[in-house]
Amino acid sequence: MVAERLTGWQLAEAQELPMDAVFQMLDPATGKTVADPVGEAARQDWPLRLPVNAILVRRDGSPMFIGSSIAPLRDREGRHQER
Repeated sequence: MVAERLTGWQLAEAQELPMDAVFQMLDPATGKTVADPVGEAARQDWPLRLPVNAILVRRDGSPMFIGSSIAPLRDREGRHQER
């Protein structure tokens, strides 16, 4: 699974943890934590752009530069999907 390779967390372990424990992001310009980008996208009910070259902090503490966006997941009827 791609998320496992990126984060370093196995699905079975990650399912029991808060999202910000598994998906830690830093803004490369400030070095500060990007506050819960997944939750923010869900709250806004809109895709959220990450900072350019955002840094994903992997389970082992190593940084990985990523470029992406985050969007809420919905089912066919338009309802939000829980993780």
